[in-house]
Amino acid sequence: MFVYETSEPEITTAFAFQPIIDADSAQPTAYRLVLRGGADSGAIQYAPMIEAAIGAAAAAGIGERRAQLLLPLGTQGDMPEQLLQSLVRAAMRHRIALSSLIVSVSAGEYGDTEAAARLIAASERRGLAIALHDFAAAPAGIQLLARVSPRFLRIDATLVRAIDASSARRQILESVMRLARRAGADVIAPGIQSPAELAALHGIGIRQVEGDWIAPATARLAMPHLCDEPALGLGRAIEPRRANAAVARREIGSAHRRLQHHHRASGRPAPTAEGPVQLMPLPA
Repeated sequence: MFVYETSEPEITTAFAFQPIIDADSAQPTAYRLVLRGGADSGAIQYAPMIEAAIGAAAAAGIGERRAQLLLPLGTQGDMPEQLLQSLVRAAMRHRIALSSLIVSVSAGEYGDTEAAARLIAASERRGLAIALHDFAAAPAGIQLLARVSPRFLRIDATLVRAIDASSARRQILESVMRLARRAGADVIAPGIQSPAELAALHGIGIRQVEGDWIAPATARLAMPHLCDEPALGLGRAIEPRRANAAVARREIGSAHRRLQHHHRASGRPAPTAEGPVQLMPLPA
């Protein structure tokens, strides 16, 4: 794993890459840079670190795979222009296309909305695509969404937790999906931990999913471990995958039935779905 060492010997940051998986094809559509260790709250705050991160991405193989990469940038360190200048310079040095890099900015309630808006504006001036992470249907996120047309909305992981058992979370995510459709953004659901959560999210219409349970972050952009197997890599061995594949099929079917019943009971039309998750044939 690529490690970035700061001027303080006791603080180091390791970089890894979390696959973002299409729930229908079980294939990665993008990767998210993950910072492990350090003291920067999971976002790149300083120019030297972004140069190290781009170097790690190049070493991981992003240029060869021509994959999209979400880079979480923070607003509590260097000024936006300094961060982005380092980003562009490092991408050119490592021959990484700027079109494959997506600046991911926090839309959380406790962030600095104005600082985030300045970072977004500076990124767009350089032609960089935007993602908003920690997004929820709350004032801070909606204010940012009104200023930008993001490629991705990565929702707050707390909305995913036990969503199969929470009608309130489902209603919030249905609102987020409407906002995303109007903005032309794809929604990413992080931190999925069970077939039931996956099924409920699929029933709402979310196709981009992420989490260690689905495909863990790794130091290279090789085909993610577990993602070349059915049911989005449920389980850690072939036989558990067989059992979990059956569970996922049952859960997805029952989730659609529950959602249809819920909408009939409320008098609202049932949302259209793109069909059940297509599971690849199991290996012998």
